[in-house]
Amino acid sequence: MGLFGKPFRVKSNTQLKGSDKKKLKTQLKSCFSSLTEEDLNNLLPTKEEVIASKVYTHNGESVILYIFKRDTIFFQLEKENKFYPSVYTLWKFPKMLPVLTTQVPVMPRLLNGADLMLPGVIVDDSKAIKAYCDGTLEKGDSIAINLTNNLAPMAVGKAFRSSEDMYMACKHGKAVDVLHCFGDQLWEAGTRIEPPSLGPPVLPYFEEYHEPHEEPVVEDDNVEDETDDKAVESVQEKLGNVQINEAKVEEEVEKEIDSRTDAEKMDELLSNAFLQAWKTTAKKIDFPILTSNFFRLHMVPAAPPGINLS
Repeated sequence: MGLFGKPFRVKSNTQLKGSDKKKLKTQLKSCFSSLTEEDLNNLLPTKEEVIASKVYTHNGESVILYIFKRDTIFFQLEKENKFYPSVYTLWKFPKMLPVLTTQVPVMPRLLNGADLMLPGVIVDDSKAIKAYCDGTLEKGDSIAINLTNNLAPMAVGKAFRSSEDMYMACKHGKAVDVLHCFGDQLWEAGTRIEPPSLGPPVLPYFEEYHEPHEEPVVEDDNVEDETDDKAVESVQEKLGNVQINEAKVEEEVEKEIDSRTDAEKMDELLSNAFLQAWKTTAKKIDFPILTSNFFRLHMVPAAPPGINLS
């Protein structure tokens, strides 16, 4: 299970002095070369309060959290003396770590304590030994995980294998030891902002991947097109087959197809997302589960593309 899958215990809180912040930023710069001095000053402002909080996780791990305005910006494993960014930081700098991509239904499993396994990683097999992070990963490297529907990283951990070993494992075994992810106790302890929508990663080879033992969901576009065509014909008959512009047709079609109120439309969207969630990501969830987590992790991903349920 990740470090923050269960509540952690705070041992001490210390406000960092100016000299402490300067030393910390120097260490962070050596770990994350893509971050500029300006980036670090924005993350950990020199003239504002930054807290170093020493905590013990559920498995007894000693971790130092560097907190600014409630959000953990970085955390440090004391036994490794190594820094990791939180998802709050990764959402501001999504390219600061190498990234592996997985499918949306995998996210609830990561939150429930699972590590990312190689069968769940989406890669371009034609790149051969460079399929995983262009062949640059070494075992133990910090790495982020994003989803096929969003470039924003949703989890952070350390590589269980090098890029070469991942390729040689032929999609068997573990890829990433997950330490922290969106929705866990570290995220809960912060401002709880939702991940930004940065658009999906470019994955032209993704269509070959599906959940094991499940058929992909395919929408029948022909049925929808047929419905639209009939609606257009009906509108044209009502208008006496006069020549009308395309914008007018679309307006009348919309009225013909769906005359429900916004509240009725939202009720149906929520109902459909609820049922779809049980057919997909919620199939094997552990109970009990908070309704807020069920909504965020299962219903929201089940909504049609471009639809915001919140």
